[in-house]
Amino acid sequence: MELSERTVLGLDLVDATTEKTEVIKQKLLTAQSRVTPTTGIGRSIKARKLSPRFLRPFEILERIEEVAYRVALPLHLSNVHDVFHVSQLKKYHPDPSHILEPEEVKLDDNLTYQAEPERILDVKDKQLRNKTIRLVKVFWKGMSLGDATWETEERMRCDYPC
Repeated sequence: MELSERTVLGLDLVDATTEKTEVIKQKLLTAQSRVTPTTGIGRSIKARKLSPRFLRPFEILERIEEVAYRVALPLHLSNVHDVFHVSQLKKYHPDPSHILEPEEVKLDDNLTYQAEPERILDVKDKQLRNKTIRLVKVFWKGMSLGDATWETEERMRCDYPC
C-alpha cells in the first residue's frame, strides 16, 4: 500500500509542477511583450543622442520645468515619452537649405484645387455582378506615391482627354 500511495503522490506532483511551469511561461511571454526594442531610434534615445545627426530637429512644444521640455515627436516614436531633460537636447542651428519654399496653389472659390494626373501606375479590371469596370491607378502631380488613387478609366478619359 505504501508504494502505490507514493506513486499517486509523485504523479500529482509532476502534474502540479507542469501546470506551474506553463503559468510561468505565459507570464514571461506577457512580460517580454512589454519590453521595447533597444535598436535604432530607441538606442539613440537611451544613449542621450537626440541631435539632428541621429534623428532630426523636433519642435519644442512647451517648457515643463526649468530643465524639462515637451517635444513634438512623429507617430513612429509614439511609444517614447515626449518630455526630455535639457541635457538630451541640442540647439538647432538654422541652415538656409532647410527652408522649403511653398509652391503656389490655385484654389477654387470653395477652397479646393484641381489636381493634375502625372502618370498611370497600374491598370486592373473590377468584376461587378453584370459588368466589368476598368480601373487605373493614377499618380497625381505634387503628391506622394502613397496618395495614388484608383479611378475609373472612363472618368479619366472624360476629365483628362489626351
